Amino acid sequence: MKFCGNCGTAATGDNKFCFSCGAPLASDDATASAASAPPAPPAETAQPAPAPAPAPAPAPAPRLGWRPSKRLIIISSAAVVLVAVVVTGLLIVQNVLRGGADSPEQAVAKVADALEHKDMVGLFSMVAPHERDAVKRTQEALLQKYRDFKINEVTDRISGTKSDDAKLSFDGVDVKISGLHPTVTSLADDLAAVRLRSGEVRVSVTPSKTSGILRSQLYASDAPKKKTSQSVFLADLGPDHSGLTLITKKTDGRWYVSLLLTGLDTANTWQGGTRGAVPATAEKGQDSPKAAAEAAVNAVPDMLASHDVTTIAPYLASDEADALYLYGGVISKALENVNPDDFRLGSASFENGPQSGNRAVAKVDDLSFTAGSSTVRMTSKCVSGSAIHDKFCLKDSGYFTSNSGDEPAIFSFLADHGSFALTTVNENGWKVSLLDTTADHVVSWFDSLTREQLLSVLQLKQGDTPSGTLALGSAQKVDFNSAGYAVKTLTVTDAQKLQLAKEGVSGTIYDSKHKYVTYLSDSGTYEKVKPGTYTVVFEGGSDWAKTFAKDGSKARYSTSVTVEKYIEPPTIDGDEYGTSGYVSSYLGDDEPSYTVNVPEGNAVQLTITVSDVYTDSEGAGSLVVTIDGEDHEATLEQNATTSIPVPDDGQDHTVSVRLAGFGEDEYASAGYELEFIDQ
Repeated sequence: MKFCGNCGTAATGDNKFCFSCGAPLASDDATASAASAPPAPPAETAQPAPAPAPAPAPAPAPRLGWRPSKRLIIISSAAVVLVAVVVTGLLIVQNVLRGGADSPEQAVAKVADALEHKDMVGLFSMVAPHERDAVKRTQEALLQKYRDFKINEVTDRISGTKSDDAKLSFDGVDVKISGLHPTVTSLADDLAAVRLRSGEVRVSVTPSKTSGILRSQLYASDAPKKKTSQSVFLADLGPDHSGLTLITKKTDGRWYVSLLLTGLDTANTWQGGTRGAVPATAEKGQDSPKAAAEAAVNAVPDMLASHDVTTIAPYLASDEADALYLYGGVISKALENVNPDDFRLGSASFENGPQSGNRAVAKVDDLSFTAGSSTVRMTSKCVSGSAIHDKFCLKDSGYFTSNSGDEPAIFSFLADHGSFALTTVNENGWKVSLLDTTADHVVSWFDSLTREQLLSVLQLKQGDTPSGTLALGSAQKVDFNSAGYAVKTLTVTDAQKLQLAKEGVSGTIYDSKHKYVTYLSDSGTYEKVKPGTYTVVFEGGSDWAKTFAKDGSKARYSTSVTVEKYIEPPTIDGDEYGTSGYVSSYLGDDEPSYTVNVPEGNAVQLTITVSDVYTDSEGAGSLVVTIDGEDHEATLEQNATTSIPVPDDGQDHTVSVRLAGFGEDEYASAGYELEFIDQ
């Protein structure tokens, strides 16, 4: 059995940290000799932990500001999955386990141990309950969509594995944490800062051992397929190697890690700010959700006038108010440049909405304000004013893309199931909760998505079932779905570059294993496509987006699509955009000359357009274009355009331009432009 060398508490299993004091546990060999020694007295929670013996200096680690290497794609993907899609553990924690720890040190130790053992239940049991509940609701919304739309079938198709849609695996991801020596500082009766000045976190990902959505993301991307590792030294997460500080919060007698306060503390530290102080007594809330929302909004002008964000803190949920009291100084500095006269609040009325437990929605009734010269007016479903290009009203779906052309669609994230709203919580009266508002808006946004829209958000479109087959060189009507894409199968028999016959539609080609091959447009693919059968995801572009902006998910958009062999463009001296020049009667043998190439299949003709004509001759000289020694006369008049025949044989041909028909004492000049135009 292992014993903690710091407090003497017995430890079972393969835990790496003491659950009593948070100190790292020694190996079995080391603890064997330490077990006979009298245990050290427990450290006081609000005092710094005993200083550890000097440890060897860690190897140099990446500093903030370094450029992520390509191999970090794997690490980033793993981190996103570890943090963002651990729903099963949340449900167990929320409904069965109490969670928390007896001290701030123990809370941090449990977090580290849970990360190392990929114990998502243990990890989320240590998140502050209010934050955990907000994350849980967003996770449940995503999981419900994941199940309803059978997203696992798509991820299985991409990753080539079989997964359970209710089980999210972290196989192939290993986390090692070592050298943690926490120092605790009390911030309030229920708040403590735990600083980690030493320690290393090493994350390794073996793509071949992953499964499910993580595997599909890795194998559909350009990430390396070999095992990749990355170390982060905690000392480098703070300025001047000051380390990482986790803020812990006491709730119902148990200590938890607050992700909100930890993030703000980190930002505050890097910006050189200082922590504020939390008042001993919290302000009483309002009598209704409606009154709470109106009070919070009406406090904004005073906040801007005083350049002090703590002005609005009494109207927010307790932990969010604590965040402003502790770290409002950094935000308040940003307000110093704000002229309060530039912001004028007009109406600010809300209506009571649905209530669930201690949470309730306050719907916007009429909210208006002026910022500088811009005005905004918001009702329960629409927003208008000079600050946006056009009036925007909520639709059945909050989905939008970079092609949507519907810029105010971002307002969809301010809505709760069809209405602009704020979420309030009952804490000795009603107060606005920005955390719950954000969670409820994200849940509402997820609930509004169709299956295709969710696949687009998750970047899994290539795994959707193809809706038909395209024949190379043949036009076919393509119907675009509610997310503006269509999936087709395409067979290529000869290695060749491909192109779309017209603008407006684009596509991405994936191989039989759903791995990215190349981008497809009317400008052609970047490289040749080898013989084989491919999946092509077509994007409807701005034309689809205009239809979606009007009709939402009920939008219907179709267009003719032709995938054909790419024809190399004609060039003049290697440039497909043409050239211009100048010629005069005094040039003699120094006439300008060009190399022209027209590959087979181009329906174009070479033209010369004349400009800036000058002559002191009374005669009728001419402009001559010579192709491989054969002369062709062009009209020598201002803005005149003449077509010059060039063989479309893909061979280089020499083209020269000169003035003819002028005597030795006569002068003439002309500018010209050589280019290809479609026949």
